[in-house]
Amino acid sequence: MTTDLVTANLAALYDTFDSTRTGYVDADIFKMRADHVCAGLVPDSFSPERQAIRDVFAAWWNHTSAADHDGDGRVSRDEFIAAHRSKRAAGIVLALANALFDAVDTDQNDEISQEAFTGFYQVCRITDEATRTAFEKLDVNGDGVITREAYLDAVRQFMTSNDPLAPGTWLLGRTGAR
Repeated sequence: MTTDLVTANLAALYDTFDSTRTGYVDADIFKMRADHVCAGLVPDSFSPERQAIRDVFAAWWNHTSAADHDGDGRVSRDEFIAAHRSKRAAGIVLALANALFDAVDTDQNDEISQEAFTGFYQVCRITDEATRTAFEKLDVNGDGVITREAYLDAVRQFMTSNDPLAPGTWLLGRTGAR
């Protein structure tokens, strides 16, 4: 049985949270991920960018935890994928993408360079290969930067598109559906 691209991408997203391969994610894992990302991207504890990232991670966990059908406080891979097939989930992930872009776009010109993108992906613990692939696909006009619009479009595609040619479906590199 083949897996559709959205499912494969959502599974790859889940894997970024379940890095120890416990088979579940929970509130502590989401909080640790938010803390790690904030520390790496926004060292100022009192900055609005840091608070925005924390707030969206909290909203994201609230949405994700609703998929915990057995009530154990943990969300399995299948539950995570099911929870993220909604427009609401895509909206939350887009809000996080916007907040993360704000943190990475330090000169506030609505563009991030390859260097800034690479630093961002390193903080998020994305592999070097996936980082290179994602940047190549997202830099649609080859000018060496990714615009906010292109990045948000890519996140939308990642969450919803089964088109393997859509730049956003490569956001976390090659997935099992290709």
